[in-house]
Amino acid sequence: MQLKKITAIAIAAALSATSYAADTFDMGKVQVVGKDAQSTKIDISQHMLSFTPEDKMNEMPALAPIEGVQDYRPMTEKKPINTFNKRSDGEVSVAAGIGNNNGGEFILHGKGNHEGYNGNAMFKTESRKGYKTDTNTKYIGATGNISTTTEVGAIFTVDGEISKDDFGIRGTRTNPTPKASAETAVKRISFSGSTTQEDGAYLKGELTVDHLDRDVRSGIAGFLKNQEIFSLGFSGTYLRKSENKFRNRATFELKKEDLDISSERSMDFTKSSVGFGTDYEISQKSNACFGFKLMKSMQRSSTSPYLTINHKLSEPWLFTFSYDEDLKNDSFEKIFMARHYVESNAKKIVASKIKTAKGTFKFKNINGDTFGVDLFTQNEYDAIEYSDQFDPGSNLTGSVYDFMEAKRTGVILKSNFKVENHFVFDIDYTFQNPRNENANRRISYEPRRLMNVNANYQKNKLDINFSRRVEYDRRARIYIGALPTIQSASDYSRSDIAFKYKANETYTAYIKIRDLYDEAKKLRFDVEEEGRVFIGGLEAHF
Repeated sequence: MQLKKITAIAIAAALSATSYAADTFDMGKVQVVGKDAQSTKIDISQHMLSFTPEDKMNEMPALAPIEGVQDYRPMTEKKPINTFNKRSDGEVSVAAGIGNNNGGEFILHGKGNHEGYNGNAMFKTESRKGYKTDTNTKYIGATGNISTTTEVGAIFTVDGEISKDDFGIRGTRTNPTPKASAETAVKRISFSGSTTQEDGAYLKGELTVDHLDRDVRSGIAGFLKNQEIFSLGFSGTYLRKSENKFRNRATFELKKEDLDISSERSMDFTKSSVGFGTDYEISQKSNACFGFKLMKSMQRSSTSPYLTINHKLSEPWLFTFSYDEDLKNDSFEKIFMARHYVESNAKKIVASKIKTAKGTFKFKNINGDTFGVDLFTQNEYDAIEYSDQFDPGSNLTGSVYDFMEAKRTGVILKSNFKVENHFVFDIDYTFQNPRNENANRRISYEPRRLMNVNANYQKNKLDINFSRRVEYDRRARIYIGALPTIQSASDYSRSDIAFKYKANETYTAYIKIRDLYDEAKKLRFDVEEEGRVFIGGLEAHF
């Protein structure tokens, strides 16, 4: 088994080295659902508490969902390095660091409990000089949560966040926008609770309220646009065992969003979903979850089935099959509030319908090492596709959206394993064929091959995290004049690394480097990126 581990490490290193050598840096834009490389924060870690829109979208899910529907996310939504600026044995920590381009950060994190209440809170500021823009990148925010468990076992949690984020909006090399910027203010709060009754029934509910306000400016053109989103959501789950091998399930979801864009236009939608299903234990080796959902969003309604089957083959193999349907395009935040300008073109947002089927073979040995193969196919009707376009009136390079029938099919190879209990690897490699069925071509900016490598080394006083993501073989759709054209968007790769050295029980030194090889230069078509960013600091725990 040790030989297999060493061989897998060598393969991962070879793939990483090959992709680095092959990069041509001629990139297209990133999709609106996420952040581009120029906006990724100096801090490549993710803290214990993080509820900002960026960090919520910072997860980097696989192209095929683990269960149900999961959106494709672009390269820069990296898996977080989550071992920095937090420690389970410390109740208060303070971290401060400085870096290149006048970069700096300050983080205050505390946690504790009192009379049955557990709390976490974090205050964070960070800033650095803007790259080819007159606007410095700045963030200030506070997040926190409080939870408690009652005498009867009910759990209640309150999460909240308030933050402000400023960044420059970059144009292309031929149309630079040094006076363009965006300022986003975010307020979020959520209430959740769950309980198990004496008869075995389980209840869970959650209420969320989000308010986002963004000003987009272009000083040269005298352009100012305000985007404001208010979102209210409620969800609930009810589970109860009915017979020896059955457990009935009911779910409810209601979401309402309103969008106002200056005096130009306003949009709103209400999405509702009611589901009924059953968990059934087929045998000691097999179980199934199946049912149906009644959904409605915007102009579209659907009654859709869902199914998940798990079956243990001979030890240690597991097979899973899942099928799910959902109504998407249900987040104005993802659609309109990317880290670059998104034009509110005249097309009204419509709900999309997405259908996903996936089969998984998974191997897990006694040491906890896992190896798996996912086969997936996904169809989405009225999916959103984005294209870059320069607008002379605002002097901004932004994104405009069109609707399409999207189809993705492919396979994902993935593995997670340890070497000598100090080295942990998480590797996945995706082969897919993302198609715009209406235009009979590839989906703009989605790669045909995708590789993720994440590694963590912990021994004695040293903690090292490394992550690398490469997107191979992409096409970019951009507007040159009034007509869209398809451009070659070559491979894009980026590596992040972070070091932490624990000097003693109180003090820890750390260094974080984003874009380690200074290779992530042109994520969007003809737009220069910042390149390598580093920061070093000291952390104290009390």
